[in-house]
Amino acid sequence: MDEVVAIMKARNENYSVISKEAWEQTRLQCFYSATAFGGKIKKPTELFKFPWETAASGKVLSKEDALARLGIHGKQQKHINRG
Repeated sequence: MDEVVAIMKARNENYSVISKEAWEQTRLQCFYSATAFGGKIKKPTELFKFPWETAASGKVLSKEDALARLGIHGKQQKHINRG
């Protein structure tokens, strides 16, 4: 079971990196388009910031808060606690 979890985490991290690169490319394309039409933007980061560029708040969610954000309640939550 630990191997499956490790593989899933590695795949998720890989997907996250690929996704970030795609968003960075999109922002750069938007930046070039905006500056081509006389925009006063000096850097691509002035268009918009991504969540991974902002400083982390350092707040750690409790288990209950995390489950609430995921929308897991009742029977599903009991299944998670047993699993």
